[in-house]
Amino acid sequence: MKPLPAFFIPRTAIRMAAVFSLLVLFTAATPAPGPVSEASAPGQVPGMPARSTDGSYYITEPGLYSGHHFDCPGLSAAQFCVKIWTEGGVHLDNFWITTNGNAVQADSNTTLTNGEIWAHGGLSGHAESGITIDGVRFNVTRGAIGLYDTAGACEGLSAKRSYGHVIRNSTFINQTGNETVWVKCSQSVSIVYNSFRTGGQWSLSLPDSLDVEVNRNVFNVNGGANWLAIELPRTFNVWIGQNWFLGSGGWAIWVNSGTDYLTILDNCVNGLGVLSGAVYASTVARNAAC
Repeated sequence: MKPLPAFFIPRTAIRMAAVFSLLVLFTAATPAPGPVSEASAPGQVPGMPARSTDGSYYITEPGLYSGHHFDCPGLSAAQFCVKIWTEGGVHLDNFWITTNGNAVQADSNTTLTNGEIWAHGGLSGHAESGITIDGVRFNVTRGAIGLYDTAGACEGLSAKRSYGHVIRNSTFINQTGNETVWVKCSQSVSIVYNSFRTGGQWSLSLPDSLDVEVNRNVFNVNGGANWLAIELPRTFNVWIGQNWFLGSGGWAIWVNSGTDYLTILDNCVNGLGVLSGAVYASTVARNAAC
């Protein structure tokens, strides 16, 4: 029997299968489904869900969840503390997540604002849309964010299934690993006004993504294994402007073959090479120490 196309596979199955492909960044979520909370009355703000017997918090009802501390001691690196299982629009504000596992498994239309995360890994979203992270501090061991698609030859799609994400006003601190923020096969992504102080090898990687802006961020690549701020493997139509790059060796931007249509303008680069690799149909100007 031929396998069903990806769009006929239930979303829960896709989510469960996909997280296993992210072992370098974070590892997979537990497959056991969580309890479904009772719906709130119209206009009522939903309360914090009870912690499930598997150790995670399952959020299945849209709404604003404010002022909560999600504490998940005892989780493994293969589990998530908060699992958002609704596309209706979940907003975590003024929150705090502490766990030995990963912090958030996000669904489409998830918003995180004014929060702090202490965890092994941060937030993961597979083939989701409309995820916003604003004013969040990530203190993680390995990867902070993974917004990605890995199914159905996503690399060749002109319209990506992961799209419409915003990462802004946030701080990323990690200890090790490869990518701190990994945005694969995604489209229409804004990464602005963030601070990266990472111990991994690369601060930001955008493989097979298109229509991305990376503006007014600070990338500090001093210390640890970090030698590269931004990696662009087969990435198209990216605007990189007015960022600060700080380091003592390595590169601000590294380009793999197949990357085209870049605009790299007005970046301040101290102690790093500006660009490694050949670019085509691109504008590269006014990038220097300051």
